[in-house]
Amino acid sequence: MIKVHSVLVRSKYDSNIGSSARAMANLSRGSLFLINPQCEIGSAAHRGAAGAQKTLNDMKVYASWEEFSKENKGPKIALSRRKGKRRRSYPLSLAAKIMGRSGQFQDLYLIFGPEASGLDTDDLRHCHISAFLPDTGEFQSFNLSQAVLLSHYIFSQNYPHMNESHYNEPHPEFPEEVLESWLLTMGFQLDSHRVNAYDTLLKMLKRSMPNEKEVSILKKALFQSIEIMKSYEGTEGP
Repeated sequence: MIKVHSVLVRSKYDSNIGSSARAMANLSRGSLFLINPQCEIGSAAHRGAAGAQKTLNDMKVYASWEEFSKENKGPKIALSRRKGKRRRSYPLSLAAKIMGRSGQFQDLYLIFGPEASGLDTDDLRHCHISAFLPDTGEFQSFNLSQAVLLSHYIFSQNYPHMNESHYNEPHPEFPEEVLESWLLTMGFQLDSHRVNAYDTLLKMLKRSMPNEKEVSILKKALFQSIEIMKSYEGTEGP
C-alpha cells in the first residue's frame, strides 16, 4: 500500500504542528515529518492534536533536507500558492495523477513550507513537482493544518491506486551531482539563485519520474560526455 506523508518545513507554531497531526490521523495512513522546525513541541501542539497524540508522538524531526532525504526516498510534491511560470505549478488533483502514472514507489511526500513565507527556491530543488490548492474565496492563504487536511483529501480522491499494493519498486535516487558536474564541465554558470540551467533541467527531469533503468542510462551518458569533454581540454584547434 502506498503511504502519503506530510513534511512540514521550518514550521513556526507548534499549535499548527499539532493540528496537522490531527489532520493526518483523519485522512492519511502516512507519517508526519518536520524539517528544521522553528519551535518547540509543547502543550499547544498536544492540544491541537487532540485525540491524535500517537501521530504527534510518532513524528520524526530532521535538522536539514539532506538528513531527511537520506532516510526517506520517494517522490515529493511541493505545496505552494505561487503559480508563476518559473515554478511550473499544477493543481494538486492533476499533480496526483501525474505522480500516479509511474507508480514505482511505496512512499510519497507532500511538502508544506513555513506559515509566513512558504517554500523557497532551495526547498523546491528537493521536490519533484509543485502543486497548489483551490482558492476560490477572497482570502487565498490557507492555515498550515487546513492545507494538510485539504491536500490529503484531494489526493485521496484523485490518486487512482492509493490502496493497491503492487507498487513496490524503490524510487531511484536522482544523479544530481553528476548533472551539476556535467553542466559545469560544459561551462555553465550555476551561481544564480533565480534561474539557471541546473535548476531548470533538474525540475524537468524529476517531473518525468524516471525509473531505475532510465536513471542508470542517464548517469552513464553524463559520465561519458564529461570524460569526452575533459579529453579535449588543452587541445589546440586546427
